[in-house]
Amino acid sequence: MLFTFGWILLAHLDGVLWLLLFEGSEVGVAALLSGSSGGTMTREEVQAILQKYVNVWNSANHGCHLWVALAYPGDAITIPDITFGMNKDPHQVAGMNVRVHVQLIVLREDMTPESLLTTFFHEYGHACYERVHPGAFNEVDSEVAAICSSLELCVAEGFEELAYREAKSVKEIAANEPYRTAVAKLADNELWRKYVSGEHASGQSS
Repeated sequence: MLFTFGWILLAHLDGVLWLLLFEGSEVGVAALLSGSSGGTMTREEVQAILQKYVNVWNSANHGCHLWVALAYPGDAITIPDITFGMNKDPHQVAGMNVRVHVQLIVLREDMTPESLLTTFFHEYGHACYERVHPGAFNEVDSEVAAICSSLELCVAEGFEELAYREAKSVKEIAANEPYRTAVAKLADNELWRKYVSGEHASGQSS
């Protein structure tokens, strides 16, 4: 499945450290996407697209920056540029307090470039939903937002074939919640109806 291997983690980071984490053209997507991984896209192409959306998010100035990382299930996630006890004599350090405030999207590292992209688009939808509805999270509505995000952004970036694949993947797991209720709520959504139909000509961009 194209979108079920990513997840969002929420944390809190001091504003001074935002600059350390997110300035520069590569840091926002952790500069981890390099080389090809078996699809028609390359990881460099995916990285450029992810970086664009990270920059859009971070330029919105809504107080919570976005960071994207790759990992395997069970991996610990490291916060860049934060090392315990290295700002003074290590022998004099007993503790450390760091307030972290970021939106963190983690993608499964061994996926193909296409799956990394569609997973990011899905998780980006969850992140946008949480940004707009702070403190009022609804699992089904968040899933609706994520599904729509994956379809809309695939189309916007010129990968319509991936939108059909995404809709098919969602349909295949729609027997389970929250996808079942989310798909029901999308019944009248024009974009969803188009791509879940599966009626498309071969040879489209993938």
